[in-house]
Amino acid sequence: MEHPKKNIRKILKIASELDEIHRKFRDEWKTWLPSDPSSAFLVCVGAGPWKEQRRKKVQQEALEWFHTRYNDLASVNPNYLQFKPAYPLVWQNQMVFNVADNLRKGTCGIGTFANFCEKWKNSTDWAKSTREFFKMCGQEDKGTKVLWLFTRDYLELPSFPIDRHVESFLKKLELPTNPWYITELCRSVGIDPGALNRHIFFSKSTNFSWSDGDESSEESEGSAGDPGE
Repeated sequence: MEHPKKNIRKILKIASELDEIHRKFRDEWKTWLPSDPSSAFLVCVGAGPWKEQRRKKVQQEALEWFHTRYNDLASVNPNYLQFKPAYPLVWQNQMVFNVADNLRKGTCGIGTFANFCEKWKNSTDWAKSTREFFKMCGQEDKGTKVLWLFTRDYLELPSFPIDRHVESFLKKLELPTNPWYITELCRSVGIDPGALNRHIFFSKSTNFSWSDGDESSEESEGSAGDPGE
């Protein structure tokens, strides 16, 4: 993919302190997520439209929901999820439902979620692996903010999650707000897109939740909510 020279100059300018950024954030974000892939996925999906206290409560309740009955998303009964939701928002439960349903039906091949994550982590084709993961979640190749978060921090694939803070920053620079494009732009000039992404987010927001809102804007129980696109 050819990138306009002006876009290359802009991305290089904001990445001028990349080495420091990488050292500061990479290990911290690696240890933030559980080592178990199913649990890590549930934590990322729980990064909804809330501030830290509410977000952590939602994530912890989802983990408790999971660990009382299951040890891998492949064993989750979709019917149980409909009867007893893991999350307060519909789009969150739908993502878990899609993964569990696709794994049980074998539409993504035979194996556990852990098997797939291991394959994706060791893949040399990051774009193909990312699309496979998004498809398993029912998002085809577009993905959402929380899914990009998982690909960046658990699968450790080239990723550039975009929340409202990052989107606003990119718009001010007149750069595209498409995560696929920005990821490719970074890679074309040898920049780690995940490290740059963390730097922009932390410089623009104090809310660790990657949310588009706060507790006062939380969607009502059972509503569709915002999938974090």
